[in-house]
Amino acid sequence: MLPIHFTNDRYWNIALLQRMKEETESCNANFGNHDALVRFNRICLSISDASKVNPNLVAIGCLFATAAASRGQVEVLCEDGRITPLSMIGFVGCDPASGKSTALAPFISVFKKYMEAEVKALEEQENAIAVKNAILKKTVNRAIKNASKNLTLDNLIAFADIGFTEGNDYLRVMGETLRKKQDKILPPILLVNDLSSAALSVLMDQQGYVIQLEPDGGRFDFKVLRQLTKYWSDEGHSQVRVSRKSSIVLDPFVTSLTFTQRRYFGEFIANNDVQSMGLFGRVLMFIPAPYHAWGTPSPIPADIEDDLKTLLFGLLDSSRGKQGPKTQLTFTAEAWRLLNDYRSRPKFSMTSSPAISSWNKRATEHAIRIAAILHLIEREADETTISVDVTQAAIDFAEVFRAHAEKALFSIYDNRMMEACRYLAELILKRDQPQYFLKDLKYAAHNTFTAVEVELAIFYLEQFGLISEDKANKSSLGACFRNNAFKPSVGFYG
Repeated sequence: MLPIHFTNDRYWNIALLQRMKEETESCNANFGNHDALVRFNRICLSISDASKVNPNLVAIGCLFATAAASRGQVEVLCEDGRITPLSMIGFVGCDPASGKSTALAPFISVFKKYMEAEVKALEEQENAIAVKNAILKKTVNRAIKNASKNLTLDNLIAFADIGFTEGNDYLRVMGETLRKKQDKILPPILLVNDLSSAALSVLMDQQGYVIQLEPDGGRFDFKVLRQLTKYWSDEGHSQVRVSRKSSIVLDPFVTSLTFTQRRYFGEFIANNDVQSMGLFGRVLMFIPAPYHAWGTPSPIPADIEDDLKTLLFGLLDSSRGKQGPKTQLTFTAEAWRLLNDYRSRPKFSMTSSPAISSWNKRATEHAIRIAAILHLIEREADETTISVDVTQAAIDFAEVFRAHAEKALFSIYDNRMMEACRYLAELILKRDQPQYFLKDLKYAAHNTFTAVEVELAIFYLEQFGLISEDKANKSSLGACFRNNAFKPSVGFYG
């Protein structure tokens, strides 16, 4: 809570309470500049300077876009032999008109250009396949007609069950022809929005990865989030349905980044299931502080656009239709020592909330994934060993996300207390009485706030100097706290 000095003006006092509420909703921790991240800094700062948008939002977009471009074909081989994918889930709570769309636009534009080029390349293949399948269909129809002259329907069905590998010459021709038939090539879906749980399963089953870069998301879907966190953990996921084809994914990859309004971000944080089921610890959260940029937005420099396109196109090309072993990244021995120190380092928090504890336990996991992504941006050629400098930068980034996760959780309780303080302050202003008993304030607020919340709000209002205990006029029922009387401070009514 913020130390606030109230003045002799009723509207000013309420405005201060509103400002206190707003200041609890953002966090000042930011990514800053790291000497080891030359390319990352150049891209993010250039986009930020040109677009006049918060550089932290651009940095988050760059991290997630790079991870997405790998399409799950890059992983980290850990010291103990475990494999860590580069799946990422992120929620960013922003104010209206804070540059959400502007920050993600350069990265989304690159993905759209790649999809256009890929779809165009597939059109020629699709035409050739369509002609080939039409010819094969005629051959099969001819074979069926000839084979049916000497065989009954039951015989044909029996041979179909074994793939037409036996039988007369017509049947064998039919089997060979059917095996030559090619399925229609489906262009990859790189970017998706507003997926249901069922659609998410189908898409993951089709291509093995899901990428979501959402600049203006709405209310979150708990079922979808729970499914995404399973993919984040590299857990296989299956859905068995009667009404549609069942799906199973054994090696999923997901990159989901959602920029959303503070209201929806608060709903996500406040969800009890998100906090109690360990989902909170798998999500990177960010609450940007107000950002004010001077000047007129200008086009992003051509060399920066080319560099970003080279980075993302290179990763997308190397991951396109890849069936062989994935690219494995490792850390230097010194980098592993740094990560192990970070894992064992006490992570002090202002709360013992299980949600924060869950995030702290996965902090090193987040740092490993961030380090791998930063390495993909900064690496020379096909270098697969992550340096200690990049690892230190990733740990610093993880600490920034941890600070924002803690602030996000605290903002729920701070907002609730601010709402209670404002409610009681407005109630006092409206009633304009010289004295208020705590039991009466509790009763007046019982439909909105619990008795404990009212007591805490009264305590805060006392600390702020807005009200004070009226010791001379205590209730005759006794001296216990619930019967205490309070009076507005001198000049509170203006």
